[in-house]
Amino acid sequence: MLFTNVKRKAEEGLSREQIEYRERYQETLSSAEVLLDTRYEAVQLLHECEEYLQMISNHPYTYDLKRSKVYKEYQAFEKQLKKYKPHKNKAEFLLGGRKALGAGSVLLGPNAMLAAVTTFGLTPTSAVLGLLDGTATVNAALTWLCGGAFALGGGIMVAPVLFALAGPVGMAVGAGCSAANLLTADNKKKIQQAEVNTAALKSEIVWLRSVKKRTETLQAETVSLSRLVKKELEELKTLKKQEYSSFSGGEARKLGTMMNNAQSLREKVVETIPLSR
Repeated sequence: MLFTNVKRKAEEGLSREQIEYRERYQETLSSAEVLLDTRYEAVQLLHECEEYLQMISNHPYTYDLKRSKVYKEYQAFEKQLKKYKPHKNKAEFLLGGRKALGAGSVLLGPNAMLAAVTTFGLTPTSAVLGLLDGTATVNAALTWLCGGAFALGGGIMVAPVLFALAGPVGMAVGAGCSAANLLTADNKKKIQQAEVNTAALKSEIVWLRSVKKRTETLQAETVSLSRLVKKELEELKTLKKQEYSSFSGGEARKLGTMMNNAQSLREKVVETIPLSR
């Protein structure tokens, strides 16, 4: 009887941490999607800056955004954005396309996969890949972690960033899907393993919260810089000038400041968050 109670408590404890872990995982992906929405808007703004600059005859060549030190990275990011799916309405955009589905689950938006790739990069960890013994295992883990949004149906390299975000612990527990599956045998070793898994998940939950916070910070920085560039661009457009030589000293400095801030925004747009633990 005592052993049964210990086993039950171990199952309940592990189950609670699994639910908490899955929710934190999905919220982290959702925050990345909000960041992608912000970046998409920033890229449209940068296009406006480039169009405006091209209208100004004889402007200093140093203002050209193509001279950015992250130009190649930015080109690659723009190529990725071709997969971006615009939101149906403004409210959906502001929410990052996400809705709560109850305890332990978040409905991820249409750009969650793209957001994960552009926010966290593409490099999978060998430790995670070593745990995966086939597509069925991968699908089981990702279906559980992502609410079914990313069942692969094929090669595991399709979504390596999801493995990197989950880590060995998340993928292993996700593949198990339930505490009961991890406690099939009535023996002390299974209970001890459940306690080990519970502790590991608690640690991963703390880590996921830190990743989410870094993602939200990057998103806030991007919003702030975008607003500044937009304000400066609108002020310059009111001048209605198309020849650089007609700019006053103050106006020329304002143009230079706007283009410098646009360069900074471009760098911010391609910034990634490392997933090293």
